[in-house]
Amino acid sequence: LLPRFFGTIQRSLAQDIGFAKLDYRLGDRNTFTAGLNYQHMVSPNGIQTSATNTSGGQITSNGDDSTRVRNGKLGWIAVPTSNIVNEFRFGWTTDRQADSFNDSLLGANLGYLALTVNGQAIGSTYYLPRVEPNEQKFQFADNATWTKGKHVIKFGFDTASAHDIDYYIQNANGSYSYQTVTNFALDYSNAGLASSNVGKHWQSYTQTFGNPSVEFTIRDYALYAQDQWRVTSRLNLTLGARWEYNQVPQPKVVNPDYPQTGVIHSTANNVAPRLGVSYRIN
Repeated sequence: LLPRFFGTIQRSLAQDIGFAKLDYRLGDRNTFTAGLNYQHMVSPNGIQTSATNTSGGQITSNGDDSTRVRNGKLGWIAVPTSNIVNEFRFGWTTDRQADSFNDSLLGANLGYLALTVNGQAIGSTYYLPRVEPNEQKFQFADNATWTKGKHVIKFGFDTASAHDIDYYIQNANGSYSYQTVTNFALDYSNAGLASSNVGKHWQSYTQTFGNPSVEFTIRDYALYAQDQWRVTSRLNLTLGARWEYNQVPQPKVVNPDYPQTGVIHSTANNVAPRLGVSYRIN
C-alpha cells in the first residue's frame, strides 16, 4: 500500500479543439450563417493538477478527468420587403464533464474502498465516479422588425429546452476509519482472526446509499412586442411587453412528512411591461 505514495504519478492531457464557420449570402434579401465549436479533453490522473503533493492527494483524491463541449448555431436574416427584416436563430450546445477511477492508483486488496488510518487517507477517491454535468440544450429564436410610418415595431419569440443527466454520490463504495496503524494491520493481514485478538478493529464504517442519477429537462418560453413611436420631431415613446415562462420539472421523490416539497411552483403570469420616453429639448 505505502510504496505507491513515494514516486511519480504519470499524468497527461490530450485536447482536441475545432472551429468552423460559414457565411452565405443568397441575393440581397437572404443571408445565412452557420458555426460549430468543438472541444474534447482527456487527462489520465488529471483531477489533481499540482506539480507536487505531500499529503497523498495524488493517490487518494485523483482519477481520470475528461470534458467534451460542442456548440452549434444557424442563422437566417431575411428581408422580404423594404420595411420588414426577420432574423431566425437556432442553437445547439452540449457540455459533459466526467471523472472516473484510475485503477492503477488503487491499493492492493482495497478496490474502490475509501480508507483512513490514524487520520491519513490511503484508500481510493471517495467521490468517484461522477458526471457533472451532462447537458444538451436546443434553442430557437425569431425576431422581426417592421417599419411603418412613425412606428418601428419589433416582436418575436424565444424557446429553449435543456436536458441534464447528473451522476454523483459520495462514498458509494464505503469508507473505513482506523484509529491506529496496528489495528489496520491486524485486519489487513487477517491476523485479527487469531484467538488472541478476535474480531475486526476498525473504528467506524460509513457508506452512502441512494440513487446517484438525476435526469431532468427545463423548458423556457418567451414572447415580446415593442413599438418605438416617433410622436413628434422631439418626442419618442417606447411601448412594449415581454412574457416569460420557465417550466421546471417536479420532484420524483417526495417526503410524505413534508408534501409541500413535492411541488416547485412555476408561474405563467410573468409579464414585464416596458415604457420609455425621450424628449429632445433643442
